[in-house]
Amino acid sequence: MKLGSFKPARPVPHNAKVVEARLSSEHDASSEGKPVLVIKLSNGTEKAITSVDAGLAGYHILEATEAEIRELRDAGYLLPYAPLEG
Repeated sequence: MKLGSFKPARPVPHNAKVVEARLSSEHDASSEGKPVLVIKLSNGTEKAITSVDAGLAGYHILEATEAEIRELRDAGYLLPYAPLEG
């Protein structure tokens, strides 16, 4: 899935920070098997972020399957969906 970090705007701004992301229950930040959102940083490392941090950073879902969106919501990540246009 892909996430973008930007202030609400339509269409998605061309300068949005776009990151690859995944849910993982195997990351060290996961507790009791509950998945956490893991983003891939520009230097190649990965960082787990909480649902609160994802909201404060302004992350939006840019690309994701219906299953991924459902899994995000089930894990407590209520991110807005703003698909890439074009």
